[in-house]
Amino acid sequence: MPTYPTRARLPASYSANVGRIITRWALLEATLRQVGYGLLLLDPKLGRLMIQEPRIESYVTMIEDVMIVLRFKTSVDTKDLKRGLKTLDEIRNKLAHGVWVRHARTSIPVLQDTKGTSATDTGQPIKARINPKALAVTPDNFRARIIGIKNATKIIRQLGREIERQLRSLPCRCCGQPLPARRVNPQGKKTTTHQAQHSPSQP
Repeated sequence: MPTYPTRARLPASYSANVGRIITRWALLEATLRQVGYGLLLLDPKLGRLMIQEPRIESYVTMIEDVMIVLRFKTSVDTKDLKRGLKTLDEIRNKLAHGVWVRHARTSIPVLQDTKGTSATDTGQPIKARINPKALAVTPDNFRARIIGIKNATKIIRQLGREIERQLRSLPCRCCGQPLPARRVNPQGKKTTTHQAQHSPSQP
């Protein structure tokens, strides 16, 4: 099992694309949190204090569960969304925490992966922590991941809009009046006092 030298410097395009993926992923997470806060009629400050932040697919499951309680519907395939988010999350984590090396078989940067198992020369699986996998990353790989994150963010915003419309159809538990518009706010705009203090009746 050879040891490959690490790369302290990457081509400028690689560094830029890693940054794009990490920043776009942070926006996706923030958008999903806003949908969760809006669904619970929580001010974002209270939401950050009160709602735990599990892995991204588990966060979607929490939203699914609340929607079941409120009898909300959505055209979004949340199970498919979770599968896609899990894959994108794994890739983002590799890029954020992985080590780049120089590999003898290719001139392009290679990302060292120590998760799961890898194959040896004998074909027997071995822990990747012992024998790391080599992931040769191309510009096309970056583009596909960036597009995937952008599309997932759009789907989450669509989910938020559908939740918002259904929230507006519920009467306020405290005053019985219809809830005001813009309850779910993926863009992070301010909510009204009524939005922050009132919650919908249970179906």
